[in-house]
Parts: sequence; C-alpha cells; structure tokens
Amino acid sequence: MLKKVSGSVLVIAVCILAGCSDGSVSKPPNTIVTASSQQDNSDLGPQGLLLAKAPGWHSQSSPSYPQFITVDFGAAQSMRRIGLLPQVGQPSRGPKAVTIEVSEDGKSWRSVGNAVDACVPNAVDGWFDINLSSEVTSRYLRLRILSNCGAPDLLTLQGLRAAF
Repeated sequence: MLKKVSGSVLVIAVCILAGCSDGSVSKPPNTIVTASSQQDNSDLGPQGLLLAKAPGWHSQSSPSYPQFITVDFGAAQSMRRIGLLPQVGQPSRGPKAVTIEVSEDGKSWRSVGNAVDACVPNAVDGWFDINLSSEVTSRYLRLRILSNCGAPDLLTLQGLRAAF
C-alpha cells in the first residue's frame, strides 16, 4: 500500500490503481503481461512492468516497429490514464510514439489514446502519463509502440501503470 502525497498517489512500485477507496495501489491478481519481443535474458521480460521493477523490459536488439506490450488483467478494469516509466538512466531507449488500445477478447482492438512524444516525463514522479479521452473499462490493454526516443539498438520500459 502506498500513501497519498499532496492529493496524488505516489507510485513507485505497483502501478494499477484498482479502485481502492483508501487511495492504496494494488495489482489485480491473475494479471499477465506479454511483449512482442524481448532480450534472451529472462530478467529482461515484461513480467515486472506493473511493479516498475528494474531493469524493466528490453525489446530484442534493433527492434522492428511496431512493438507491443499487452496486459491481460484477467477481468475488466476501469482506467482513465496510462503511465510509462523509462528505464532509469536510459531515457533515449523509452517509447516515443505510442497508441493505447483496449479489447474485451484480446483479438479485436480499439484505440483509446496516444502520445506523439513520450520522451520527456510529464508527471512529478518521473512518469509520462497519457490521459485517455474518457474512462475505459476493459480486460485487455495494449501499447502499440511505434518508435523510441532515439536509441538505435534498443527499446526499453521500466514501468507501466493504468490509473483511474
């Protein structure tokens, strides 16, 4: 559980705000995170993204775009905002152009938001937050990453949050 600071939730570890009335943050059980590619080292997969666990997800070397990060919450979740946390010390590897998509079945996707340039954090906690056009309730969330912030050989992401 994390405490509120100045009316906003300080998120440093767990990144899914699941409607907790006391402002605490929790990761829904049965949540699965997958990626379209990753480095061979199993420590560099997407499984720690919702916990903002270092070193985070690393795409394959010299990734082709788009790259995808998909979250299956196991049940429908409501969200208004998606946050991206770049790998500490490696901002040029972070996602730049991103489309946020949702699905009820994991097959048919619709776009609910985007960022043209997510390279500079816009939240006080170092995250880049993408506000959705309206509240969305969905079982699946997918990031369609179209480019990174300039690193020629790698795309990385340390944290991912979906918040109401």
